[in-house]
Amino acid sequence: MSIRPVTIIVACGTGAIGAQVAADKLKRAAAARKIPVNLVTCLTIQMKNLMANTKADMIVSTTMINTNYGVPYYLALAFLTGIGEKELLDEIMDAAEKMSQAES
Repeated sequence: MSIRPVTIIVACGTGAIGAQVAADKLKRAAAARKIPVNLVTCLTIQMKNLMANTKADMIVSTTMINTNYGVPYYLALAFLTGIGEKELLDEIMDAAEKMSQAES
């Protein structure tokens, strides 16, 4: 079984700061667990176009996304508040690890 990188779209609603904070946390968590990830940051208003042109495995957003893009979605307010951050990181990394080991 080969390990493949997991592509995660990291979005925020008002600027790139929230997405960058979340992406940094995801990058560190993935590195600690040796999970290969491709992180793509964007604004939520860019999601439709980005999802049409990117083969994303999951979405992590610091603001609510009301469109179902057919991939797992995680609301990541915990990355901004710190409340429940470890649990959310564990949940996302568990899913990413399974995806990275799945047959492509």
